[in-house]
Amino acid sequence: MLLLFPAELCGLISAQVISVTGTEGQGITVRCHFSFSGNRKFFCKENCNPGNVLIETSEEKAQKGKYSIEYEGTVHSPVLFVTIKPLTMSDAGRYKCGMSMFFGNSEQEVKLIVKAGEFY
Repeated sequence: MLLLFPAELCGLISAQVISVTGTEGQGITVRCHFSFSGNRKFFCKENCNPGNVLIETSEEKAQKGKYSIEYEGTVHSPVLFVTIKPLTMSDAGRYKCGMSMFFGNSEQEVKLIVKAGEFY
């Protein structure tokens, strides 16, 4: 028996990139929407290869250093809120927030721009 899933569910189609701008020294929260819920939630710098995963959890909330992640929503309308606080100029770049599902990962790409703060 062969099971086929839409490519967007398998993370094969790159959804629109979320672009956010923050100020150095302050915090920023990114909202990532998904089609279906997954058990493992994660946030990665550039790609999700080992060593690039900044935070991951199977719980509703987690915090690791300057990164926190919180899950809200329903099975068919899940949302991940990822917070970086405080921002530094080196935080600028591309990220991925995602969830692991039984058929693979679903990921949302995020582009973070960091402006210089007044007191930095």
